[in-house]
Amino acid sequence: MSGHDQSSVAPAPSWSEAMFNGAFHSAVIGIALVGVDGELKRVNPSFARLLGYPADELLGLRFQTVTHPDDLSADVDLFEAVKRGEIDHYRLEKRYIRKSGDTAHGMLSVSVVRDEAGAPELFIAQVEDISVQKSAERSARDEAARLALALEVLDGGPWEYDILGSRFAMSPYFIRFVCGEGQRGLSFDEFGERVHPDDRSTLDMDGLITGRTERAVVHVRVRIHSGEYRWMRVSCKLLRDATGRPETIVGISIDISDERNRQARLQAEAESDPLTALLNRRGFERRAGRAGATWHGAAVIDLDHFKAINDRHGHAAGDAVLREAARRIAEMARPGDVVARFGGDEFVILLAAEGLGDCHAFADRMLALLEKPYVLAEGAFSISASIGVAPRNHDEEAIEGLLVRADAALYEAKRAGRAVWRLAA
Repeated sequence: MSGHDQSSVAPAPSWSEAMFNGAFHSAVIGIALVGVDGELKRVNPSFARLLGYPADELLGLRFQTVTHPDDLSADVDLFEAVKRGEIDHYRLEKRYIRKSGDTAHGMLSVSVVRDEAGAPELFIAQVEDISVQKSAERSARDEAARLALALEVLDGGPWEYDILGSRFAMSPYFIRFVCGEGQRGLSFDEFGERVHPDDRSTLDMDGLITGRTERAVVHVRVRIHSGEYRWMRVSCKLLRDATGRPETIVGISIDISDERNRQARLQAEAESDPLTALLNRRGFERRAGRAGATWHGAAVIDLDHFKAINDRHGHAAGDAVLREAARRIAEMARPGDVVARFGGDEFVILLAAEGLGDCHAFADRMLALLEKPYVLAEGAFSISASIGVAPRNHDEEAIEGLLVRADAALYEAKRAGRAVWRLAA
């Protein structure tokens, strides 16, 4: 036998104790053994990492010290209820104060170990770190709040169409915009009846429903609860089921009427002559090239000796004569004709009416109308006009060629002494 005192050697831990110690130390969730007064008796590494402390610094602290003040009352109440024997365990989502002062979120489960008499002897606290989950939830809530705020101020809103069930579901925001506050939503057919007749073919969703198209963006006019039509940008996306079959169309419709009106106003300003409000050359070219238009002739009008009015009476008088001449020309134009001022005292008309005889009658009436005295605030003026008229030779003749011929006819009218009109060859 050795001379050592065998009674001073601590007994080896039992197999069950070794198992507990290993599981306690290596557990991925935080575990703490807590005394009946709330003192932390033992903590594992995961619990220490959750709170940002070295493990030995936590020993001797009470759980109340590291609990967020706003969650302390609920935790203490449940802890005391276990001590009184009213409950055996509890589960609570709570916040902890880390050593750095930051907040950690945990899902706490507490159970109790009692002595033979049933008195609480030790509490076992298990804490799952849910900080990442709570951060994601907070981000999702913030994002949802921002989206809700955006939708509140948006004129329009989301919707979806269940292809298999043929069900059209409008969001509350979209219902409020289209149908009015407190009204029910519309079926897809009812909504289709609200679309302007000229735009219904544009809203055709067959491509999405059959799966030929994945996305679509269209602009249509929709009649809302006030009775007026509003321009809407409708953006759609097709969602498919697990087998790839078209399942749902999701979309959002946004009122773009103000944007459309602003664009139309800017385009009108860019294509209009500021003095006479007629089309300028740019506006004329756009209107002349519109799809489906058929032009049967062109007339070019030039006021005779207009420069003399500017020279004798000033530009204000000249501008007044131009405005009045423009008014008369526009008044004489027929539906479908395009009237423009190309600059100075030159005006151009594309004639939509058919027939050479019609061009003759038009030119005679235009000369007579422009020769009437101009009684304006600046005084009374007499002025004539020269006109060149070019009927279209064939259906394939370009507008540019038509105007060249009308210009040549105008030159012939001036050579003939002015105040007349001539027909292009």
